[in-house]
Amino acid sequence: MSIQGALLSSLSSLRVLGQQTNLISNNVANANTPGYAQEEMSVSDFVGNGVGSGVIAGKVTSLA
Repeated sequence: MSIQGALLSSLSSLRVLGQQTNLISNNVANANTPGYAQEEMSVSDFVGNGVGSGVIAGKVTSLA
């Protein structure tokens, strides 16, 4: 893997981590809100040409 490929893979991971952090903070902020249902996001790896190329944020689902 090239340095550029490694950096792009790291960048995708950081983007997904940011999305997860926002989702978790939203869950905490609304924990006592009547009718609010906790949400979670699935994460999967991205493989291109047999080589790991980062991660992909999946669907956000409600746990209600």
